Amino acid sequence: MGSQRLAFMPALLASIVGCLGCGKSASAELPQRRELARSLAPPTDGSKDVKRELLVQRDLPDLPGWESRLYLIEFPPGAESPLHEHPVLGVGYVLEGSFESAFGDAPPTVTRAGQSFVDVPHVPHRFRNLDPARRLAFVLAGTFPKGEPLFRPVPPAHAAEVEGKQLAPGALVPEVPLILGDGFPLSLRQLKGKVSAVYFCADLAEPACAREAGALRDRWPDLQARQHLAIVGISPQDAATQRRILEEQRLPFDVSSDVDGRIASAYGVPVNGRSSPRVFLIGKDNRIRAAWRGADPEAHIEAMLAAAEEESLPAK
Repeated sequence: MGSQRLAFMPALLASIVGCLGCGKSASAELPQRRELARSLAPPTDGSKDVKRELLVQRDLPDLPGWESRLYLIEFPPGAESPLHEHPVLGVGYVLEGSFESAFGDAPPTVTRAGQSFVDVPHVPHRFRNLDPARRLAFVLAGTFPKGEPLFRPVPPAHAAEVEGKQLAPGALVPEVPLILGDGFPLSLRQLKGKVSAVYFCADLAEPACAREAGALRDRWPDLQARQHLAIVGISPQDAATQRRILEEQRLPFDVSSDVDGRIASAYGVPVNGRSSPRVFLIGKDNRIRAAWRGADPEAHIEAMLAAAEEESLPAK
């Protein structure tokens, strides 16, 4: 990294380490820190070319058994980390390059040189160096239980469950039965000839999900005016919890309980309990027309209305 970036490193390290309760001088020998970094790294992490150097490690007198650490982490051009999670919250600052990351099922974000970021604990995520020609370098600070590694890779079997393989536009709607809140069984293939929307949410009362559901409620008269449009909400909550939330939020659409994750898995929606809203728009031919991730209710509703209007027109 250039001399410009190195020039402010001492102040940066002091401020971050100071925030973690590490007020002593960072005078320990780097070879000792590197040895400690190796001992605290997972035995296999799937990203052997990523360099991690422990710059600072200090005991915390007020927190027996805990220590503050500061790492310098470098990714080669275009490199990507495996899916992993951290045991504690980390605070970072990008020195060079830019990366894309996505925590849990949140939409991806891009962080660039000169920007800070937070590593959310216990949430699976990846880091990807966006530049195919330049390295990525950032510092990451955190307060760790002694002996705890910087991160742990998510096992491949669990990674598939966390990330899911979402159905893409053009895919046929899965033949998976839904049980609506009133006990009525429904297969979306029965709705052939109608435009339908399937709305997945980890928790109907969670803010992002509530915003999407509330917009559907507020625009319900417009949606109902399109007689060729059906909407079903799906969450892993039990039917009693769903009924309570429907009453509290005055939600007018049908919902189906997916406690075992069977419906979500059929659509390739992650079932790790941290999913942001997923909406699938299904055409009259029972095929996926569009698939959206994240809460953007007005855009989703306008697309639903446009699709219902388009498919209600007589064929030419």
